Amino acid sequence: MTNEDIRNGILARLEELEPDYDKYINHIEQGFTEPAFFVRLIDGAQEQGLGQRYTRSLMYNVMFFPDPDSLDEQTSCQTMADRLYEKLITIESNGVIHRGLRLKHEVVDNVLHFFVSYNIRLLAPKELVPKMEKIKQEEYIK
Repeated sequence: MTNEDIRNGILARLEELEPDYDKYINHIEQGFTEPAFFVRLIDGAQEQGLGQRYTRSLMYNVMFFPDPDSLDEQTSCQTMADRLYEKLITIESNGVIHRGLRLKHEVVDNVLHFFVSYNIRLLAPKELVPKMEKIKQEEYIK
């Protein structure tokens, strides 16, 4: 499970939400068409659990650029935020369902910034240690 798997799960949910809108990752092209989405990983952390278990937390910023021809861009952003809360609460990647955590949004300069975190659980492979081949045991009785 990687960052790309989670990002692809988010993109799939955005495709369900608005199939006609463009979706960008990593960078936005000059002169892109609005309305559009831009998905970016903004923070990641990993903590070790018991043994070989790890929990990785990935926070994404899903930006929505509303149609500049709409009458009220602010209302378009708030409406889209409500829809994103419903769609991004769970995503599926590689057959595994992930629940969104710490969902929040803000509108800055008529662009919606929707923040969501996903925790994924990882199991690191065990290190192969050579097994003991022979043992010699001696006993003496007095």
